[in-house]
Amino acid sequence: MARKILLKNLHKYITSEMEEKHFDLFGRQARYLGNGIYSVSNVYSTDTRELFLMYCAIREGIEFEKE
Repeated sequence: MARKILLKNLHKYITSEMEEKHFDLFGRQARYLGNGIYSVSNVYSTDTRELFLMYCAIREGIEFEKE
């Protein structure tokens, strides 16, 4: 089994092509929950860039873990 990628290193594995492919759908699905927390596909973050990278990884089948 491949080891999971740490969230802080996820940006190295998400290409700009992947980002472009998923950006519109992310924009429609991501929600602000309040108190600085954003959510999409049952993942939560206070940083929208981090949330977008997690979303791309989920859509591309890339496994990641928080530290």
